[in-house]
Amino acid sequence: MTVSVARSVMSAKQLSRFTLQRMPASKYLRFFLDLQDSAGAAATSHVGQEERLSCIETQELVLLSCIEQLADYLAACRKVAVPQQWIGSSIMLCFDSGALPPRGVLGQEQWCQAPRVHIFDWGRSQLNLPQEHQHLKPSEKMDREKYWGFYCGGVSRLFYDLCALYVGRFWETPQSLTVGIFGQERCGEEELLGYASTPLNAPLDHRDFELCHSDGTAVTAGLLSVHNSTVRLSAVPTSLPPGSRLKERWVVSMHGASHLPKVGLVSSSSCFAKVTGSALAAESLAQAVQQEPLANMSVLGRWSHQTTMVSDSRNPSWEGQCFEFASLTLEA
Repeated sequence: MTVSVARSVMSAKQLSRFTLQRMPASKYLRFFLDLQDSAGAAATSHVGQEERLSCIETQELVLLSCIEQLADYLAACRKVAVPQQWIGSSIMLCFDSGALPPRGVLGQEQWCQAPRVHIFDWGRSQLNLPQEHQHLKPSEKMDREKYWGFYCGGVSRLFYDLCALYVGRFWETPQSLTVGIFGQERCGEEELLGYASTPLNAPLDHRDFELCHSDGTAVTAGLLSVHNSTVRLSAVPTSLPPGSRLKERWVVSMHGASHLPKVGLVSSSSCFAKVTGSALAAESLAQAVQQEPLANMSVLGRWSHQTTMVSDSRNPSWEGQCFEFASLTLEA
């Protein structure tokens, strides 16, 4: 079912469920790793807080642990003697986000097992044993091979998205910061309203940046009184204590946007921002954007951070929402 058809035949509740079911791992992993509401998150955004890991350090450890556990599980699936038929079973990624862990957990192997990868929900699944498999009809064997291929393919895709997110966020030192403002309609379709980028080489204090389209032209709003659309943010470099696995941390605070264009012809914009640290320089990023639509680029795709959604506002505020960027040290 296409999104346009779903929008015409579904209720709001059904449409919301349909949208969530179609959400790829590359998107929901951003929310899985969001630690802004964790106890101590605000304190570790400032210099001198050495008792607990920062948000970005916790995210790196959680993500690495999930990758290692899922890799072991995927290898075990590949070694199964006969294909299984696990229809509707689920994989769960979880960790305790109530408080950031103390810095002393670095180097402790037992904490690395605190994030968990679980498999569950076997209501429509069957355990296929070798002695049972040989007595199945050829059509039944084909069914199990087909569904087992689907299952292993899904696990492999999740593993790939976890690895892509890890490499994208931690492999290289960010050289520039990019903010994309997106509008979203009721059906869940995203529309890029505009973007802005700036070098990450000096602190930024409540700086306003004009939004532009992928071709470099300015984004404007209004008919009689035309205004340039802008986004306001701050960025501060902060140090990490000795022994950290990460280096060159930046804390970016999103303040808001002004004079955004409408998503549709009638309603105001329900919008959010994606914030990404890129290894590309700001000038190189602008050239890359002109060659490929920004909405499809990894710079605002798999490894971006995302603000909350602000409904029906052309001047949204994201005051208090902070995101951290850093890269791995050579020792890590």
